[in-house]
Amino acid sequence: MPTLRRPDRSTLLRTLGLVAIGTLYLVHTLSRWNRWQAAGYDLGIFDQAVRAYAHGRRPYVSIKGVDYLIWGDHFHPIIAVAAPFYWIWDDPRTLLILQVVLVLLSAWPIWRLARRYLPQPWSDVFVGGYLLGFPIQAMVDHDVHEISFGLPIAAALVEAVDRRAWRPVVLWGLLLLLVREDMGIVLAVLGLVLLTMRGGRRVGAGFVVVGALHYVAVTGWFLPRYAPDGQFAYWEYESLGPDAPSAIVAILTDPLHAAELFFLPPIKTVTMLLLVVPLLGLPLLSRYSLVALPILAERFFSDRERLWGPHFHYQAIIWPFLVLAALHGARNLQRWRATRRLRQGPGASRARLGRTGRILSGVLALSAPLGMLAAPTVWRLADEFSGVSYRQQQRERDLAAARAMIPPDRCVIAEDRLAIRLTKDNVVMRELHPQLPPDYVAVDLAREGEYEPQRNPVRHVREARELGLVRLATFGDVQVWGPREGTGEPRRACVPWYRR
Repeated sequence: MPTLRRPDRSTLLRTLGLVAIGTLYLVHTLSRWNRWQAAGYDLGIFDQAVRAYAHGRRPYVSIKGVDYLIWGDHFHPIIAVAAPFYWIWDDPRTLLILQVVLVLLSAWPIWRLARRYLPQPWSDVFVGGYLLGFPIQAMVDHDVHEISFGLPIAAALVEAVDRRAWRPVVLWGLLLLLVREDMGIVLAVLGLVLLTMRGGRRVGAGFVVVGALHYVAVTGWFLPRYAPDGQFAYWEYESLGPDAPSAIVAILTDPLHAAELFFLPPIKTVTMLLLVVPLLGLPLLSRYSLVALPILAERFFSDRERLWGPHFHYQAIIWPFLVLAALHGARNLQRWRATRRLRQGPGASRARLGRTGRILSGVLALSAPLGMLAAPTVWRLADEFSGVSYRQQQRERDLAAARAMIPPDRCVIAEDRLAIRLTKDNVVMRELHPQLPPDYVAVDLAREGEYEPQRNPVRHVREARELGLVRLATFGDVQVWGPREGTGEPRRACVPWYRR
């Protein structure tokens, strides 16, 4: 009989480290759910879309509009891979748990990448720093988005690029296009980088062409075809021009103005520093850092101020590229030092990193605990150590009481934190629909204008009165409005489509 091989000490420690980090993320994301921090925007949106895929239906998302087909919002068919998990547990928390699993899956290719440059245990330390980096913490802290599905794909792509395995590079590159419409630009820029590499020119040329065509086709045809107004919904760059061609012309003809928009206000520069300082600025010494530019430009050129800071999920998809750029930047620095000392040997360009690599690993790993101490609003896992995650506030009890008053199979206009608790059993709306008046209205007067300007709980209260609804209960700042007598009879249009 073959004997089972006992895992060595390094494998055991690596496994325990992954379990510890995964547990930390699970506790964080589920504690946010328990504290009523999960929201309709965006967890509710993806919950409704994935549930539709799980039932073999088109993904209509009532939170964005009663007849809103999510195909007109963003291009993210990759989220359909979550559908089978809803056959096991039909609940929004399925997505929260799956996101943590996807984060851990991304560690494997990053570890393979780090192992080529760093000896143990420094490669393990480096991966731990990657997993606890603020881009991933920010992603897990803000519900679930399509970016989480792309994280392991991006990690596998950079690992394959580093070892110049061109068939896997093509495979992962094409899969990346299923994550979001802007991945076409990311792939095109990666293609430009590959054009400078021996052996990668054919793949690079293909990426440039395919990536550019993908972006043009998706934003110019696919998304407008399904959008309610027939237009791409996310052009928010009026400071550069009314469309992409005019924006490109503005950047090329007035680069000083473009640079000012890219770096100012200072919060934009702070975000970039938070990305590169934990990596010792080494990505700036590598051509791979160019791949991050499309996502950074997409955020910093935007007219939406909320996109400029170091929050949300956007930078998670470029984190693996910056990690790769840091390792290559360290290698380039080592090679340049050797050249100056006239000790450049034939294998120096692929030599393992010495002191620079160890310092990089240590600083990256230490940046998480230091960041949680110095900037807990950015490194959000700090909540798990401060005790915030385990204290229930009165507002959370108010939301729970309001949710208990709303029966299933009703049309509901709901506050964002209540919406996600209603998506499974009700038709949840964000705004009044003239053909489908709500049976219940649940508002939080304390959150007026907190998320987006169109949120107006005072207006929803006025509309509830005009519809003949009465205030059934008040829990702090949370009000529930409903039918004057009883709970009312459910209308067919208000029964979730999968139960009709």
